[in-house]
Amino acid sequence: MSETHLSTVGLQQLVQPRHTAMLVIDPQNDLCLKEGAIGKMGYEQSIYDFSVYPPVLEKLKPLLDAARKAHVTVIYTQATRLPESAVSDADTRMTLKIYKQSDPKRLPRSVVEGTWGAQFIDDVKPAPSDIIIRKTRNSAFFGTPLDLLLRNSNIKTLVLTGCQTDGCIESTVRDASYSLGYIAVIVKDCVASFCRESHEGMMTVFERRYDVVTSRDLIEAWKNP
Repeated sequence: MSETHLSTVGLQQLVQPRHTAMLVIDPQNDLCLKEGAIGKMGYEQSIYDFSVYPPVLEKLKPLLDAARKAHVTVIYTQATRLPESAVSDADTRMTLKIYKQSDPKRLPRSVVEGTWGAQFIDDVKPAPSDIIIRKTRNSAFFGTPLDLLLRNSNIKTLVLTGCQTDGCIESTVRDASYSLGYIAVIVKDCVASFCRESHEGMMTVFERRYDVVTSRDLIEAWKNP
């Protein structure tokens, strides 16, 4: 099926396993658990709310099961920082703004290579058959072999899940659709951000630009692919 035809079909054809990959963006301890490095910084719950993640993770588990059963390519991304301070970090000025800090020494050192915080959350960790892409920037495509892997597998459609809606998911879906020509499907009950306001704003953008569906929609589509 050509990319032109894909743009006019229903969900079941859009996410056919033979041309679809499911991206699970950074479901890691430091990024999704209040016990992680970011949560331990003690931000006010009105600004940073880690209670958003348990419902998302619960929805993600059966979706992963359905994807694997239907032989959809499942790819995890793993945000990684090298142990050497700041060697692989993003722009410090931007990071200070995100975490509402003025002192670089107060920024959380999260997802450091080899630490518990960089590991995947046990409930949704990769299966042996899944692919893991390590990255040091928000976009899953920047500085990684992801695009080459997808093209070698004849992937046309990307189903996006994980975190953060306003960070790594936004960066990845923008590169995927605008720069690289993939069709993006956002699973709205399987994405989250610890900043609810930013999450809601990005979902408004996603609804205008991409196919946005529920995990139930996809599970049904993959029952009889």
